[in-house]
Amino acid sequence: PPPPPPPPPPPFFFHPDDAIPDAQESRGLGDVYKRQVLSIGSVILVLWIVALTLGESTYLMYSNLMNNWFGKLIIFGFTFALFYHLSNGIRHLFWDAGYGYDLKHAYISGVAVIISSLSLTSITWLIVYLRVV
Repeated sequence: PPPPPPPPPPPFFFHPDDAIPDAQESRGLGDVYKRQVLSIGSVILVLWIVALTLGESTYLMYSNLMNNWFGKLIIFGFTFALFYHLSNGIRHLFWDAGYGYDLKHAYISGVAVIISSLSLTSITWLIVYLRVV
C-alpha cells in the first residue's frame, strides 16, 4: 500500500498558493523602514553623552539649548509620543483579546488614546514642573 499523505501544515503557516499574484519585487529597505521618532531620541542622547565627555563648557552649551523653549518643546513631544505609544499598545491588547473591533468602538478607543496621552503628558509635566520650581 502507498504511504499515507503528510499531514496538512498548521493553519498559521502561509501556503505558496496564498501569495499575492500581482506582488511587486521590493525596492529595498526603504519600502519597509521609515525614520522614527526614536531615532531622533537616540541622536539627542548621543549628543548629550558627547557633550558630557567634551567638558563643562560644551555641556553647558548643550544644557542651555535643551532648557530653552524649543528644547522643552522637543522633550514635551517625546513625552507625548511615549504616552501615545503606551496608550495605543493597551488599545491593541484589547484588540488582540477580541474586543473593540466594530467601527463605533474603534473611534471611541482612538479618542480615548489621544485623551489619555494628553492627560498623562500634562500630569507628568505638571509633576516635573512642581518639583523643579
